[in-house]
Amino acid sequence: MAQVPKVRLSGGLEICRLLNGMWQVSGAHGPIDPHKAVKAMEAYVNAGMTSFDMADIYGPAEEIFGKFNSQASINSALPAEWHRFLSPCVHRSLKWAWGSANAAHGGSDTCEGLIREGVEGRGSSEGQGRDRPSVQGLTKWVPRPGPMDRKVVEKAIQRSMSRMQVDRLDCLQFHWWDYQDKRYLEALGHLSDLQQEGMIGELALTNFDTRRLEEITSRGIQISSNQVQYSIIDRRPAAKMEKFCLAHDVKLLTYGTLGGGLISERYLGCEEPKSRAELSTASLSKYKNMVDLWGGWGLFQELLSALDVVAGRHGCSIANVATKYVLDRPAVGGVIVGCRLGVAGAEHIQDNLRSLNVSITPEDLSAIDHVLHRSRDLMCAIGDCGDEYRH
Repeated sequence: MAQVPKVRLSGGLEICRLLNGMWQVSGAHGPIDPHKAVKAMEAYVNAGMTSFDMADIYGPAEEIFGKFNSQASINSALPAEWHRFLSPCVHRSLKWAWGSANAAHGGSDTCEGLIREGVEGRGSSEGQGRDRPSVQGLTKWVPRPGPMDRKVVEKAIQRSMSRMQVDRLDCLQFHWWDYQDKRYLEALGHLSDLQQEGMIGELALTNFDTRRLEEITSRGIQISSNQVQYSIIDRRPAAKMEKFCLAHDVKLLTYGTLGGGLISERYLGCEEPKSRAELSTASLSKYKNMVDLWGGWGLFQELLSALDVVAGRHGCSIANVATKYVLDRPAVGGVIVGCRLGVAGAEHIQDNLRSLNVSITPEDLSAIDHVLHRSRDLMCAIGDCGDEYRH
């Protein structure tokens, strides 16, 4: 298993600097077979990429994670030779029995006791050999406008916990649509209370701007991270947010870093895609609009050419350079790379991992900046981070 570098959030959770994004299972990128998606997660974990980013609104994402998490728990606890004899239905029965057995009965009279005896009886070294790496689930709560009393907030958290089959959320990232509706402060107050009570590990934000991030932290609410769009094209976080995050131990988790796949060799030297057939996924359509705002297809081709030259120097891909460019930014904790779980030919695990070994030089940055300085200022065109969702 590869040693993927980790970053520690302010509450203590360690996550990979390359995270697996699960927006692609929401349905906006084509059909996903949930069973294949669960199975496909194994390859990411085996490669050392153990952090998964999802949301309550990403279709079955939380349930897919929960199914994988459930299978991982029972499989890692059972002695290896048991798997040859246990059918899937028996596995499910064991899982149910383990979770529902009365702890007061304890010992080998319960499924948990039998499993513990089987594992411990084989010796610690063999048990450790079967252990699966711990997996981190980062989810989001994206509430509709409405009351934000304690009952509403707690119900939403419990729903995600149930779907993900966990007894606490590793990280809850909160999104809010309308800053004019100040109930986001009420919601965050309750979330902070639930964090103190142990239901949430890390309390984080998604697509909040610098002004609101400052407002929230000034109320004594500890924020671990803010998930924002950040790429070699969209560099708005560098304008204001990075400075604030560095001063307050808030990590940036970034998405859109590869422009939905546009920032790759596939589009180098290509005619501008315009039709729905050419922009076949929600990501491609979204980030093509960003390219148009940034400077247009002609300038984008110049950027891809510059990135291709840099990639050639380092023996890597354009996507590797674009990813490492953002990873090297001072406040960035991790980059979220979308994964088409279970879609044949759509996984790029090994290429993604190569991003971690790229060392971008001053010469490389100069070549890239030669193109970037001719683009539009997206802070002026759009506003601060997340403002594109509030126009």
